[in-house]
Amino acid sequence: MKKFYYILIFLFLPGWVYSLPPQPPPSLGIVAYKDQKKHIEQIQIPEHGFTVYSSPKEDNKSGIIFSQDFVIFFKRSDLKKSLTDKWMIGYDSFALLVFESKADFLRVTPKNSKLSLWIKNSEVENNGFVFFTWLNFLKTKKCCFFVTNPLNLREKPFRQSKQIYLMNSTNYDIAVTGNSNGNWLEVQVRKRKFPYCEGDESINEVKKGWIKAIDNSGFPNIYFYPKGC
Repeated sequence: MKKFYYILIFLFLPGWVYSLPPQPPPSLGIVAYKDQKKHIEQIQIPEHGFTVYSSPKEDNKSGIIFSQDFVIFFKRSDLKKSLTDKWMIGYDSFALLVFESKADFLRVTPKNSKLSLWIKNSEVENNGFVFFTWLNFLKTKKCCFFVTNPLNLREKPFRQSKQIYLMNSTNYDIAVTGNSNGNWLEVQVRKRKFPYCEGDESINEVKKGWIKAIDNSGFPNIYFYPKGC
């Protein structure tokens, strides 16, 4: 019923609603540089790559993954294959997607993929990188977010709390304060007079409240435009 309601919203709202930022594919988060204040136009993988394992076991080394010309490759003695499991997190800056976590291992290919590729979280950290869950990445990025699906701004971090807005367009400019409660984030929302990218930056009002930033499947309900307008 909930999905049907959202479909109706998208059918009857103006065309600009389709310019909402994309929601990342089903995943736990990303592997990226620990310091996200740097702007790096590349795939965020060390030059020498990461050691890859065929399963989350120390003795199952199977090759390496590395990047070249904005493409991720998996290489072993008998194979070199390009991978598509990355996500843009800045202007021409991409991160590895993480689909599963077991002990010290992170799966960087989808569970239904023919290739089962894992990297070690300890190696990730030793090279100045971090596994960010989507929630932690949003808290690190802080701004400037927009909803990926219609989303309520509420007074408190629970579903029954009073609604402040139903945010369903890029008129709602979202900044994260840093406070969280489970999958909820406290945010400051600037309600724009016009949608994002229409040139006029006029603000009607500013409200503070809480959003369920991560949905029940673990994916972000807010994101940003890595390349701007």
